Amino acid sequence: HLTSDTPPPSYITATHSETPKCTAKAREQHASSAQRAEADSVVVKVHYIYTVALSVPLDTTYSELKERVAEKLDQPASHLRLRRKHHGSCVLTPLDGEIESAHTVQQLAEAGRATLWCQKEDPLASRTILYQMVALYDYDAQGPEDLEFSEGDTIDILGEVNQEWLEGHCAGSIGIFPSCFAYRENNNITTSSEIV
Repeated sequence: HLTSDTPPPSYITATHSETPKCTAKAREQHASSAQRAEADSVVVKVHYIYTVALSVPLDTTYSELKERVAEKLDQPASHLRLRRKHHGSCVLTPLDGEIESAHTVQQLAEAGRATLWCQKEDPLASRTILYQMVALYDYDAQGPEDLEFSEGDTIDILGEVNQEWLEGHCAGSIGIFPSCFAYRENNNITTSSEIV
């Protein structure tokens, strides 16, 4: 049995901090302003070599979005091309009006989100895209003139060499490939657009 001359600590002198008084109205105002800020912006997920996400206002134009993505990826905007998939399609189509200021992120957004793909482009290639195809298989280049791509890639068709070979553009490269390695999902995907 131990005895001590020291009395137990007194809780009378303990300090108690008051919680900040927050009215229900103040909480509602804070929540609604946060919801408004969320409703006025879009989370854009961009697939590149790696995936990045950024939050942008709904009224951001395609060209402003491209600049923001380029900054985030540390790449020149002139070397990048933003593409998207339409519902039920495997084809990555370039954003319409990427140069026009009338098109905004709001046209891409669904439930406050948008998903895009970013491909590095050859800034010197300013050829007409006849149509687009989707790669069925991986194709490894057999020579320097061949276009290498992976299954699922979107290929911009620049010319038809013959029935068996096509000239295409994919991920910044131009070359030829066997036509049986890709399929044309829709005849009216893109007509007469330019590669920037």
